[in-house]
Amino acid sequence: MLLTQQKQKYWSTLVRAALIITVFLSVFVGVNPAFADDGDDPDKAKFGEKVDERLEVCFEKLNEWYEIQDANVGKANNAISRIEEALAKAAELGIDTSAIEALMPDLYAAVDDAEAYHARAEQILSEHAGFNGGGKVKDRQLALETCKSGRDALASARDSLLNARDIVREIIELVREFRQQYVPQAETIS
Repeated sequence: MLLTQQKQKYWSTLVRAALIITVFLSVFVGVNPAFADDGDDPDKAKFGEKVDERLEVCFEKLNEWYEIQDANVGKANNAISRIEEALAKAAELGIDTSAIEALMPDLYAAVDDAEAYHARAEQILSEHAGFNGGGKVKDRQLALETCKSGRDALASARDSLLNARDIVREIIELVREFRQQYVPQAETIS
């Protein structure tokens, strides 16, 4: 019996404390009803201006990328001509260059692919659909498509150039091996 009285006292004290805390909170903490948003859309003109600014920056960056890539395509063609000259010189010296010659068709193909994608990017950027001559957005949807297709063409050209770079690196390694193994034929004096 003593135990139940203690439990009863404990529970009554706990309930009193909870009631006091509830009253305290309801008096000192203001409860305000919450209302749903009116459903007004954000300022569409401001949103459109931001999109246009981003598209204009995108178009500008694509043109910068194109210029850099144009120089890289030129470097790739220069590398091909230098390799061809080295192959001709090695053939005159009687050096077996069949391993390098086997890599040349892949190099030609990679650079040709890069040039084709680069030309596609040039066409897209020069048409500048959705942009005016100064790079400002005229038609947002067309400008977005221009940015997407220009980026895709430049990225494909970049991938082809990276493939060509890897092939040139393989050729350089082969040339290093040839140099280490090459022993010039001594001319005999008679």
